[in-house]
Amino acid sequence: MNVFSKSSVCLISGLIILASCSKDDDENLNDIPEAVQADNNWLEDDIAENQMLWYKVTAEETFTTLYVEWAELDNHGEDRNYTADIKVSAYKLDGETPYFEQKDNGYKASKKTLELSTEKQILVKVELNDVTKPGTFALRSTGIGAVDVEYIQINVGDDWYEASITEGEIVGFNVDCTGASNVQVIWVEADSPESAYTADVQGSVFYKDGETPYITIDKGDEFLNKNKSHSDNPKSVVVDTEEQKIKVHISFNGTEGTFAFKVVEITE
Repeated sequence: MNVFSKSSVCLISGLIILASCSKDDDENLNDIPEAVQADNNWLEDDIAENQMLWYKVTAEETFTTLYVEWAELDNHGEDRNYTADIKVSAYKLDGETPYFEQKDNGYKASKKTLELSTEKQILVKVELNDVTKPGTFALRSTGIGAVDVEYIQINVGDDWYEASITEGEIVGFNVDCTGASNVQVIWVEADSPESAYTADVQGSVFYKDGETPYITIDKGDEFLNKNKSHSDNPKSVVVDTEEQKIKVHISFNGTEGTFAFKVVEITE
């Protein structure tokens, strides 16, 4: 079923169902879920009193686990000041079968985890938790799944490893961090302080299984599909003392070309 068709989607009793809409299409446009990619980018929006917002989140075909996170009043980053007090629900595309419903907090460690099957899209509903506190909020999603990656072997402290990437490609690194407790994961791309590189990439850091994400020291969130970890603001992780290795996936993020990568021990 295509719940995103302008000619077939209406909201009835808070659920998204198929219906026939004719000349009233323009009035029903507000009922159509806004399309969102599960690319770990924040979507900022605002919600009014008595309003209900719907989003259709599309995951990568490889994702088997999806994370849904939102920022709101009293739960946001230091450089944000969201004002809405919201609650969030997530459903399968039928608009009825819930993954979770009316959750009040979904920021950082409280983000929600969904197990996906063959259906790689979900519907997310946002409504006010406190009707006296409408305003702004932000929503984002990302995920993980098994992928077929050939890993390049490098060591912590090695000089830049230069590589190229094409659309849809993942370049994997298996980094030996023996002797290092905390490390910075750094890459250079088109908009980095360093010049001469042309790709737009994103990075994820995993344990040896290649699926379990590391948690960043910097913000305490999963190191998944991060858009930047440049030399002027690198992201860091604590290396597992038993594994002594990390796996890093550098993936295509919109522009093919060249990039460089390294892992540096934090000694201070």
